Amino acid sequence: MRRARLAVLAGIMVVGAIGAIALAPGGGAVTVVNTVTVNKVVTGNVPVGTVFTVRVSCSPVQAGALSITTVNFDAAGNPIGSNVVNAGLTDTCTALETVDGGATTVDYACDTSGTQNDASKVDCSADDTVSFDNVRLDQGTITVTNTFPPAPTTTTAAPTTTTTTTVPVQVKPAFTG
Repeated sequence: MRRARLAVLAGIMVVGAIGAIALAPGGGAVTVVNTVTVNKVVTGNVPVGTVFTVRVSCSPVQAGALSITTVNFDAAGNPIGSNVVNAGLTDTCTALETVDGGATTVDYACDTSGTQNDASKVDCSADDTVSFDNVRLDQGTITVTNTFPPAPTTTTAAPTTTTTTTVPVQVKPAFTG
């Protein structure tokens, strides 16, 4: 009888724990509090079929864990799938283009915006890095610009006209006699 009561009590505790996890915000998952948007700009003659890959690494200052998200873009710079990366309260997120399609240069630019009254809590600590300092609902944007050589220009020369004039040849008869 005592074992039966313990078994029932243990069952109630398990069901209660499962219910508490299900009712927790996000069902026990990490709550998204900030975002980093990755944009792509391309200039020059991009090879047809090029796919660019940008890796965004986010690590919280306190936990030391690392989250890596891959964002892909087509040859025109349009995202293939989502280009928004979720970040936590204290994450520092860095973008690195791992596949640049043969670009001659790759440049990064960072910008921040958000709803916090204290704008100093979200910061572009480098052109490729956004840092969140215990904030919610703030945003960072990292723009990756690839420069390719310009398309070769072809010039068509104007047709040339050649005029030939036939000049009659005058020969004096040679008389011998």
